[in-house]
Amino acid sequence: MAIMNASPTRAALWAPGVDFAGRIREKPRPVTPPSTSSREFHVFFQSLGLNVELHVDATAELFETVDQLIAWYADPARAAEAKVFALTKDAPAPRDVLAGWVGRALPQGLEDYALISYAADLLFIAGEHGASGSALQLLALESEDASLYLLRPQSHRKQVGNEGWLPSTMNSPDTEAALSGIFRFEGCTPAFAEHAKDCDACLAALEAWDSEHGLPEGFERFHRVPVRVRKPVLDEGPVQEGVAIFIPRPPEQPPRPWWKFWG
Repeated sequence: MAIMNASPTRAALWAPGVDFAGRIREKPRPVTPPSTSSREFHVFFQSLGLNVELHVDATAELFETVDQLIAWYADPARAAEAKVFALTKDAPAPRDVLAGWVGRALPQGLEDYALISYAADLLFIAGEHGASGSALQLLALESEDASLYLLRPQSHRKQVGNEGWLPSTMNSPDTEAALSGIFRFEGCTPAFAEHAKDCDACLAALEAWDSEHGLPEGFERFHRVPVRVRKPVLDEGPVQEGVAIFIPRPPEQPPRPWWKFWG
């Protein structure tokens, strides 16, 4: 009777067959600050302004430390202070955070990766063709199931050990190419299209490319050079059909020596 009068939670907890230890394990554990035993990684994360401690017993694996960072900065207050946000692959992109970083509202038709790429393009364009070449960029440290996105200068990307360039860039390579005057097939991104229509440098590059090569599909709105009219093929009349007759030429006789004309 004591169990029947107990609260449902306690009754369920002590019911036969219930894994009490398993329920204890399911309780969320406190998140501890990320740490690494690699001095190289410690210096790298510190340069990014991320809270990573150096500890002799911690992991020396890069992506294990990144997983710790993602868990640590899942807290919105910590993330806002560090100018980062953590995102699992299935979670929606934080529109308000990205809008605050680029300084303007973002299109409602874009979601998830497309929204992140668009925001990264806006930041990249501001750095390349904007008033300041030191504009902050949208970068990312990526794990298997999640990513940590950072608002940092492009100069903070470094080659770390054997890992190559970290963090990774999030802007579209098509946008990067177009800003350099190279226009790829279907490479006109929404952010570049918005920027180019008011950018004298981009319009001049588009017109030069159109005149020399013709702009590829995707850049139709930027055609400035009239489409060349192909020269008409000359009509040579109907082709005559029949049997060709070959008449051999007689063999040429060599000229007679001059002395034989007098003999």
